[in-house]
Amino acid sequence: MKKKLLRVCVIDDERKYADLIAKAVRKILTEQSVPLEVSGFTSFADVDGTYDIYLLDIRMPGLSGFEISEKLRASAKAVIAFVTADLSLVYQAFSYSPYGFVRKDCLEEDLKNLFSRYLKECRKQIRFRFQYEQVCLPVDQVILIEVRMNQMTLYTQRKTYTFRSSMKRFVEDNQLGQQAGYYQLNQSQIVNLNHVQEILKGSVKMDNGMQVYPSGKYKDAYYQLQEAYYDT
Repeated sequence: MKKKLLRVCVIDDERKYADLIAKAVRKILTEQSVPLEVSGFTSFADVDGTYDIYLLDIRMPGLSGFEISEKLRASAKAVIAFVTADLSLVYQAFSYSPYGFVRKDCLEEDLKNLFSRYLKECRKQIRFRFQYEQVCLPVDQVILIEVRMNQMTLYTQRKTYTFRSSMKRFVEDNQLGQQAGYYQLNQSQIVNLNHVQEILKGSVKMDNGMQVYPSGKYKDAYYQLQEAYYDT
């Protein structure tokens, strides 16, 4: 099973800080056994919108961290945090709705808190009622979600759960979008990227042996799944 790779982008106009921040991120996430890719840049020119998290210095020549955050939000659903030594910018930063704020003089402490919160949210639970009981499953345990005639079925490695629900309501209640690693490939099935074993021509094989066949209406999600799968 291929684990989803966490991609982190650091932008700081001073190379020593870009490398220092990237090194600290790598250390923190490696200690938590998180598969990751960390890249450090000194300008926005060489950066694309494919990263999961952006750590942006604020005061930079050319585009500031604030201006970069606006450009990123226009083209990507990214998590953005500001990194700076100038604490007077904290209140101004709030108007850009960052995910967090990292002080350079408390770098490791603030990065640990930032990624601890992020990973906790990523490992959120799916909640539903099954046989009159409330069930909570870690979001990464569900292999496949399937609905037939308002009967929802969740497949995990250890157990299969079937209960009444609509696909739309269940996905909205549990926030199971692509940011959480879930891709709807046809009218009745949603797959978890972390449990994709192989992408075949015209189908997706899951690690429990099930195969899912994308339909035309969902071809964009299928292509996005392919891209995410081969990027990991």
